[in-house]
Amino acid sequence: VSPFDPSFLTRGALAAKEHLSSFAMDTQVQNKFSTGNTDHTLLMGIDYRRTRNDVWQALGLASSLNLVNPVYGNTAVQYFGYRSQVDRLEQTGLYLQDQAEWNHWLLTLCGRYDWSEADSVNRLNNNSASKQDDNEFTWRGGLNYLFDNG
Repeated sequence: VSPFDPSFLTRGALAAKEHLSSFAMDTQVQNKFSTGNTDHTLLMGIDYRRTRNDVWQALGLASSLNLVNPVYGNTAVQYFGYRSQVDRLEQTGLYLQDQAEWNHWLLTLCGRYDWSEADSVNRLNNNSASKQDDNEFTWRGGLNYLFDNG
């Protein structure tokens, strides 16, 4: 609703064409074994993801709509903002987890290393490109007590 005249509805316009492709996988192996009186569940894996998004957009304003006396089908659109770019993301992660159970205690330790690469090409600005590469090691741990009643 227009702040100047509440009987008019202000409208916007968006035209878009987009093509998104994505591939993802997560592969893991698990092994159960014992060391003395401690039972272990060891989990190792790799996950990979690749995404590409090719997008074109036009943003604009459409003519206002009179809420008291609406007239449909005569919408004038004025575009003023455009976007045309390709975004790409590639990420790989390796992880290892050990879950050790001893005398009602459960210890979980996990480590993960990730690499990622993202880039964007702006076709409206002389194909200017931006790129970012990241990598990081993360970990987590936990200690739980398993009661007899569950």
